[in-house]
Amino acid sequence: MIIEGRHLYLPYLPVFFFLTVLFSGLVRPTVGYAKDRLSSAPATSPTPIAKPEDFERKVKIEVCQLRSKGLLAQVQELCDQMEKGALMLMTRKFNQKCQAFIDENGQLGEWGVQLLQTISRVDNDCFFQQLDVTGLCPRFPQMNRIEKSKFWVWVFASIAQKESSCNPSAQTRGFYGEADGLFQLEHSYALRRGSGRDPDLCRTRGPTDSQDVTFQFECAVSIFRDVHCKQNRPIEYKGGYWEKMRGTRRGISALIKQFPGCK
Repeated sequence: MIIEGRHLYLPYLPVFFFLTVLFSGLVRPTVGYAKDRLSSAPATSPTPIAKPEDFERKVKIEVCQLRSKGLLAQVQELCDQMEKGALMLMTRKFNQKCQAFIDENGQLGEWGVQLLQTISRVDNDCFFQQLDVTGLCPRFPQMNRIEKSKFWVWVFASIAQKESSCNPSAQTRGFYGEADGLFQLEHSYALRRGSGRDPDLCRTRGPTDSQDVTFQFECAVSIFRDVHCKQNRPIEYKGGYWEKMRGTRRGISALIKQFPGCK
């Protein structure tokens, strides 16, 4: 379920209050061994924080550094709660149907799993090594494999959210004819063939094939591969298939940039 408004933030106020007090120097940790080791650390001047999101990022980094040094036993739980909070903020951007990609706990849904399986079959190297996404996600090269996988689930969820509200049966009529499905692909096989789409992955053999989710994932992933990897073009390429992903400020691009790991 998507958590919105005040219901999203209230459970995390105690955590952020504790961290605010901890790092402002008003209190000291009460864990014995942590207290002794922290007292020997050199004093540092607090860095002014201009924006709330900068504060959250700074606190998360500092808390996780303490955890890595073994200073605070309870920090593990705090970091986990903050990570879960970030994922809840992520899924707040999507409607209920898009939870089939990823839920508020960061667990992949049926469509998220299917997407990664499709990427693996079509061209794994394209998405995880070759494709340049730094224009929308500067930290992508530093992510681990799990983070990169969730990023790609987030990308296709963003496309589906903006193109069809995550409705696999959605149909619209545009300048070039009908488009349908999660990613609003060309409905006409003749148009797909004329546009140079993959002859196997983007081929339909019946009037309702374009409504099949497997077809939609395979064709969409192959379009990504053909436009961006085979032609060595970045994710925000202005001649890409999805108009709302052309450039860095369009609807899909703006949503992709909000993936927490990119900041």
